[in-house]
Amino acid sequence: MGYDYEIQTKCKCCGLAGDRKELYTTYNHGWAFYEYLDKKHGLRWLYDKTGRGTVRRLETMLECLEHLDGYYNNFDNYPEGGDGWRPTVGNAYYFAKRILEEAKAHPKGKWSGD
Repeated sequence: MGYDYEIQTKCKCCGLAGDRKELYTTYNHGWAFYEYLDKKHGLRWLYDKTGRGTVRRLETMLECLEHLDGYYNNFDNYPEGGDGWRPTVGNAYYFAKRILEEAKAHPKGKWSGD
């Protein structure tokens, strides 16, 4: 179980959906979003905001996670931690970084989810 969410742009001429990127983050990493992104809404703080409008907070979240031990040990690069579901700092950092990359790639896109 987790968060299903996306960032989507709309066509300027017709208003229909344009470029869209779907993402998923397990609830196991939700602790990091509540702790370092938004205490009340966690990852759902992104919803209804633009990519551009979320970049600064996501960058701050990543900076905070970088001060914790093991932030660079995620399921992609750490043999002992090869499970993306584990609630580790490194996995939370990995998913937050993916979200930031999509926010930068879709600055006019709007976040939505579950």
